[in-house]
Amino acid sequence: MKPKTLMILLSSCLLFTSFPLLTRAADELPTFKASDTAAIVAKSGQKITVRGTVSEVRKSRSGTNFINFENSEFYLVTFKSDLPAFEKGEPADLYRGKHLAITGVISIYKGKAQMKLNRPDMIKIINPDEPMPKPKSKTTSHKKTAPPVKKDKPRETDTKAKRKAPVDAKKYFK
Repeated sequence: MKPKTLMILLSSCLLFTSFPLLTRAADELPTFKASDTAAIVAKSGQKITVRGTVSEVRKSRSGTNFINFENSEFYLVTFKSDLPAFEKGEPADLYRGKHLAITGVISIYKGKAQMKLNRPDMIKIINPDEPMPKPKSKTTSHKKTAPPVKKDKPRETDTKAKRKAPVDAKKYFK
């Protein structure tokens, strides 16, 4: 097999095996209140859902939209380049005073947690009385445990480990 074909095959396998991790449903993600700043900051770089009530919205001169939440140092930012995705209006106008659930990746900017809102499907207007989803319990009852390994006397072939000849990398990578 040619080296390029091998690399493409390996890359494809890696992509398809990690795909389920990239497409987890929002209800399977950890959910936090916007006011739980420490927990949100601790999830920096991870995809989570944040719920809260919008307390303030503003737009910069450059067209960037900012959405802040009650009792929180967490905020949403939508850059001007992402605004065309919001066909019904700009986020600052659409979500003023609303109770929201936002799913995305947390980042830290100037010491504060933020989420970049670049698609309308990342955000959902919810009822403020709607309870927080309960964390899914991780039960291990469905997992099978391996039977204990029996220690027998070593056989003669086990005492001397058979070694394979080293692979010549030049043969596979040119």
